[in-house]
Amino acid sequence: MSTVAEPSTGHEIRSEVLGPGIRIAVGLLDGIFISIGGMLVGLFAGAALLGILIGSSGAAVGSEEAAVGAAVGGFVGSILGTIVGPFFMALLFMIIEGCVGFSPAGLLLKVKVCKADGTAGNFKVYVLRALIKFSPTLLMLFSIFLAIPEIGYLSFLASIVLFFGLFTALGDSKQTLYDKLSGTAVGRKV
Repeated sequence: MSTVAEPSTGHEIRSEVLGPGIRIAVGLLDGIFISIGGMLVGLFAGAALLGILIGSSGAAVGSEEAAVGAAVGGFVGSILGTIVGPFFMALLFMIIEGCVGFSPAGLLLKVKVCKADGTAGNFKVYVLRALIKFSPTLLMLFSIFLAIPEIGYLSFLASIVLFFGLFTALGDSKQTLYDKLSGTAVGRKV
């Protein structure tokens, strides 16, 4: 059981630390939200943005040519947006989880990050856990934006370590490697 301080009395309320089953469900549901939501947002945003940019650049040429340019721009933008959209949606989910301690699927399934002893987490705990959990993605972003490919190798290594670290949730503590490193666990949202 994990504890959360009840605001009115100051007594601690304990909620169950959850094992891998519900965590897998949260991960799968978040994956669906990221994939479908990101593709849809990217589709419409990409089509609108590129359609407007290409259409407005050809406005001086003539209305028919501008319309064709906008249509082609919208089509290309929708394809690019469908590819890039899920990436940005995943970044948004990482930020949300790092700030509030649960993802959209976690909110839906009433699952939240708590401290390893079961007490309620706080912003500092959530950020530390998110930095460790999403370190492969963050390292890859640094590799891309700083143009240092060696950081990409660290990202790959971190991915392998954290992947195998997921199996530690099968133990008695029900914590993954990144939970253990950050001093957290996952429990029912109270």
